[in-house]
Amino acid sequence: MEFNLEQLDALLSTTQAVRRRLDFDRDVPDEVVLRCIDLAEQAPSGGNLTSRRWLVIRDPDTKARLAALYRDAGEREGLDTTEPPRNSASTRERVRASAAYLAQHLERVPVLVLVTIWGTHDGSGRPGLFDSVLQAAWSFCLALRARGLGSA
Repeated sequence: MEFNLEQLDALLSTTQAVRRRLDFDRDVPDEVVLRCIDLAEQAPSGGNLTSRRWLVIRDPDTKARLAALYRDAGEREGLDTTEPPRNSASTRERVRASAAYLAQHLERVPVLVLVTIWGTHDGSGRPGLFDSVLQAAWSFCLALRARGLGSA
């Protein structure tokens, strides 16, 4: 099987957290979300443990409650969720502004997809449950990006 390396390199080098450029009005069909999840489930897993669970949330009330929790958690961790100016020269300030923007608008996303872990970490330091979710989440981000969708 041959791959177009130029396209793959572009995909890998341009997939970033998309927060300020989210299209809140774009329809994201279930078929697209489920296909991206199917692709993400092909990711490697630590210890060959596939304990991931995917939550696909479209209900406006649930999204609003999760957005409030997200804002509360961010504020406890020192994230100022008021939007700072967009034109800051500092990378740190631009990332902070982007995170604040997402915090303020999270309930507006067309679909909220959370990847979770089913199980308990054994604390051994060996690959396992927590290690396997990261590759799947990244694969999900790449699959979305390949379809012109953003993620964070």
